[in-house]
Amino acid sequence: MSQRLADGTVVVALAHEALLQHWPRLRDIVREHRDFLRARGNVTAEAALWQREGEDPSRLLAEGNPLAEGTQLLLRRDEVAPEVIRFVEISAAVARKRSHPLAFYALLDLI
Repeated sequence: MSQRLADGTVVVALAHEALLQHWPRLRDIVREHRDFLRARGNVTAEAALWQREGEDPSRLLAEGNPLAEGTQLLLRRDEVAPEVIRFVEISAAVARKRSHPLAFYALLDLI
């Protein structure tokens, strides 16, 4: 079953759970989308907290899984809010600076 929202988004609902058991491709699509939605929700909440706290650098995505999850969202930018994209990009830039501080200062020297 499906319907189209006012903004043009198509919403699909499964008629029966058995479809997922017997249709591996559909199961993979649902799992992938579920993982994306979970990650987008997590990172959006972190971005909102960062903004509420005056863009406190200590609230940026930590290196490792949080930052990896955020950077994966950038592969689907058209489905992510601009403020979340900005948050992820700043988090990634700060992480790069932390891991290569001398390269950062060398870049400043060139400017």
